[in-house]
Amino acid sequence: MALGIGVGALLGRLFGVSLLAEDIGLVIGFLVGGAIVRVVGKALNRDHDHHRFFGVPMRHCAWAGVALALAGVAIIVFR
Repeated sequence: MALGIGVGALLGRLFGVSLLAEDIGLVIGFLVGGAIVRVVGKALNRDHDHHRFFGVPMRHCAWAGVALALAGVAIIVFR
């Protein structure tokens, strides 16, 4: 997830130094990070759910990225 957030922050910096560009970059980063966690978690837990994060199978932790992206969109809209 951190890799996706880093990429999103970098995209925000590349397309402008405004706060809106950085926020949009972070939202994209959260979505990319969630997608990466979903794909990697699904591949690791193909046979059994041995790879867990606080008791939750990795592929389900991708929803955290989606939730953070939605929170970021809410912050952008209501700021």
